[in-house]
Amino acid sequence: MSQAKISYFSLSALQGKEAKLDWIAGTSFEAIKFENINPDAKGNWINLTDNDFDSFLPLVDKEVKAGRSDEAVFKLFSTGVQTKKDDWSYSFSKIELIEKVKYFIETYQECLEKGKTENLDIKWDHDLVRYLERKISIIFEDSKVVESLYRPYVKQFLYFDKYFNARTFQMFHVFPNKGTDNKLIGFMAQSTDKPFAVISSKLIPDLNCISAASGGTHCLPLYRYDENGDRVENITNWALERFREHYLSTQARGLSPLFLSDPSSQEARGLSPLLPPVEDRQLWFVTFVTHNSRISERMVTYGVQVDEPLIFTDEDQIFIAEKIAEASKRHEIEIAAFNVLPDHVHMVIAAETEKELNENIRKIKGFSSHEFQRSRNFDKGQNIWAQKFNRQPIQDEDALTNILDYVLNNHIKHSERWGQELISTWGNGLPEKGLRPISEIVQNCITFRTRGLSPLPETTEREITKLDIFHYTYAVLHHPAYRTKYELNLKREFPRLPFYGDFHQWAAWGKALMDLHLNYEAIEPYGLQRIEIATKDNPKAKLKADKTNGTIILDDNTQLIGVEAIAWEYKLGNRSALEWILDQYKEKKPKDPTIAELFNTYKFADYKEQVIDLLQRVCTVSVKTMAIIHQMSAESS
Repeated sequence: MSQAKISYFSLSALQGKEAKLDWIAGTSFEAIKFENINPDAKGNWINLTDNDFDSFLPLVDKEVKAGRSDEAVFKLFSTGVQTKKDDWSYSFSKIELIEKVKYFIETYQECLEKGKTENLDIKWDHDLVRYLERKISIIFEDSKVVESLYRPYVKQFLYFDKYFNARTFQMFHVFPNKGTDNKLIGFMAQSTDKPFAVISSKLIPDLNCISAASGGTHCLPLYRYDENGDRVENITNWALERFREHYLSTQARGLSPLFLSDPSSQEARGLSPLLPPVEDRQLWFVTFVTHNSRISERMVTYGVQVDEPLIFTDEDQIFIAEKIAEASKRHEIEIAAFNVLPDHVHMVIAAETEKELNENIRKIKGFSSHEFQRSRNFDKGQNIWAQKFNRQPIQDEDALTNILDYVLNNHIKHSERWGQELISTWGNGLPEKGLRPISEIVQNCITFRTRGLSPLPETTEREITKLDIFHYTYAVLHHPAYRTKYELNLKREFPRLPFYGDFHQWAAWGKALMDLHLNYEAIEPYGLQRIEIATKDNPKAKLKADKTNGTIILDDNTQLIGVEAIAWEYKLGNRSALEWILDQYKEKKPKDPTIAELFNTYKFADYKEQVIDLLQRVCTVSVKTMAIIHQMSAESS
């Protein structure tokens, strides 16, 4: 069967519906001049792009999120919370929200127990019906009432619960507890009818925070929280290495060998002079294994499929050892000794806390894994190390001596299994690679508690951190030229990151923008002039923007004047930040009949002073945001 062909014809967008229908009725099919189209690699056949978007770093990737790859800037991403019953789940008033949620839960429980409701009904969605069928009981918990970012610069209280909310997606890994310290970048993805928008938040955002577009609001958190509640960096090591490779020189990236071939002095061997004992540091004996090399109890219990185990060759062992040494230098990790075997690594390492230990092992495994995959042309997502590792605190000097002896001679223990040819792998060291013989390492590590690795070489180049990358990302997504050039790409897929010239300048812009957008409630008010044009006792709320005259009309009595034209230019989607506030604080009759009858208590007058203060501060945010965006445009022009 031959490949299908696409023929395309379009009438002018300026023609109205009737004109188009008349043209079609009066034109024969044979007279239509079709254009032959070749779809691109992603199957797009209209509005094709011809740019370098695909060459940029992917912000997210489903394979990375699933743990099968690391080639994206962020590991975890999520959309905001979807309640499917906003009238019940949100409120400006914490007291009102609690009353609504309690009524909702009581009505649900009544139906669960009696099979019917006697009061006014609640909103039943598909998930709630399934919970009822499964006889799941729901109880109210005050700790689940949290602040959220409902719309840009508009906070509301949210009842955050996996049963009460229709979809929480990954938000429990972003904000697992009330008051969790985290922040995220939220952007509008895959919207064909609205301009690209981005915002930051330190609160749980609603799915439609920026727009009710098909893709909703997608979130890139700085941190994620694992099943144990431990905070984990969400920007990948892969991304950090890509940025450092691009922007920093070899020396500034810490790529000089950790162990130098000339052992004539402490400094030449990469060791700092003797330091006073550091009593608060703990030495740990660590073991981690190659992928699928050991069958664990979990694999047996849960029937985890086991692939071919990864077994290192002699050359592989040498390569991995060099990368472990390089990782320790790069991240200033104190490793006393290590030995690489064909299917596992033993290591003695220092760390103040177990959390620091976990992070350091993650960095060592991540860096060595990435370098090994790249050097061996492994398939995307092919694993090097097993996920878990074993750790044991070293309690005294005798234990340290025994463990060092065990680690550095471990290849002898395994000689029968692996053969004599591997025993000498580390015996004489690798001077040409900058690795010292084991005997020297032993000699210098017995008194490890009084030593430390030398710091990174001094350099005039500034280091690049994951927080810098987070801020850089935020700046790029605000860049007008980026949004314009890649407009069609952003309507179809997630953003990707280019490398702009001065990394630290872009990171500084991103940080300045994020400080404004996260801390808007503490920003200095703009100084809009408040005018009382009437003194009605019950003024009707209006909340309208008169952009031409720089005026905000709050109600029959009150206006704010002096809004600069540039303030309206700071838009999130089709609305400016100021217009989002005006829209959300309007008096609107709830669509839910039960809410309308029992809980329709919102009056703008109760929040008027709060809204005036908010508008004053967000006006400052808007003007300062546009000033930074104009700096970006001037820099890249």
